[in-house]
Amino acid sequence: MQEFNPSDLKTILHSKRANLYYLEHCRVLVKQGRVEYVTDAGKQSAYWNIPIANTTAIMLGTGTSITQMAMRKLAQAGGLVFDVADLIKDSLVLPQAFVSAMRGDSEQEFRQACLNAFANTEALDFMIDTVKAIAQTHGSCR
Repeated sequence: MQEFNPSDLKTILHSKRANLYYLEHCRVLVKQGRVEYVTDAGKQSAYWNIPIANTTAIMLGTGTSITQMAMRKLAQAGGLVFDVADLIKDSLVLPQAFVSAMRGDSEQEFRQACLNAFANTEALDFMIDTVKAIAQTHGSCR
């Protein structure tokens, strides 16, 4: 069995322009003219290049930030960037907040109602499939 370094699992592979990336707990920034994402590993930071010429969409998950310069670079390359938290908030959490407020739900009941809504509507699967479809369509235009 061949051994590998865990950082090898975080390598972004180059391929046709239909790549869709989901990033969590990192910062997306420009370093030496390249768009990269960085994670903190104790006192050190690890940087990985994002091949923007081959990237159709980037979804920003929990604990992720992006600099304005990185957004500009991605926009120039035609990269779409989605903040997953905003998609979830706008599609399910905000309407559920009104329903829970009308019922007088506790905070725990509100959270459980949100989780139930996510599960019942398969919202995350739908959002990922939609973004993938957009990425494939957008990627074939180039």
